[in-house]
Amino acid sequence: MTDKELSKEKPVKYVIIPVSTVGCGKTEINICLNKLLPGSKIVKNSDYSHSSSFYSACVHALLLDGINVVILNKNNHRSFHRSQVLSAFQKALGDNYDIKYICLDYLSDTDQTSSNFKDIAKSSISRRSGKEGNISGNEYSDAKVASIIDHFTKDFQKLDISSETNESFDLVLKLKPFEPEYHNNLKKISKELNETYPDLLPSIPDDKKLEELLKDIFTNTNKEDQKNTK
Repeated sequence: MTDKELSKEKPVKYVIIPVSTVGCGKTEINICLNKLLPGSKIVKNSDYSHSSSFYSACVHALLLDGINVVILNKNNHRSFHRSQVLSAFQKALGDNYDIKYICLDYLSDTDQTSSNFKDIAKSSISRRSGKEGNISGNEYSDAKVASIIDHFTKDFQKLDISSETNESFDLVLKLKPFEPEYHNNLKKISKELNETYPDLLPSIPDDKKLEELLKDIFTNTNKEDQKNTK
């Protein structure tokens, strides 16, 4: 029996990996996907003090009963981070599961170093207050928020799908950052997931459903929004 045939017999699991910086909207999209995808669970990087603990939690989550999708709430803004994610899952589960790695690339066509990008990111974080996964406008001063954004944007490394590490992604979806694009991002993700992995998303939600999900994020309290993301 060939390796390909053996792979087909393995249970399929999915890992959704954002590539972004703070304020791009990954947390909001992740929460929506958590509600759209049956058997999904978000693991938040901000809940762990060390990367190794975070990756272990992600692997553990994918082994929980009823869970076949893990959504990483982490920016993965450097190539090294993406490599760590793929390596952690492959080493722990690769022999027993056919893992599909789905990348949500928020910054493929965006200049994250521009002053306009940083201003929008800062405004986005301030509006969302405690809903931002890494930092929030009510926790830090404007200067501190600006400093954190600057740190992420300087360290950011664009996704290069021709590199050995990033070739491991089974599906790469190019998205656009910030709030006006949330609806379009969700539509694109839903369409691509339904077409590529119909078992993951059997039907495409209509515009009304997507609007309801987004409205729920911005009207409910932070505690209610995040209750299923740990």
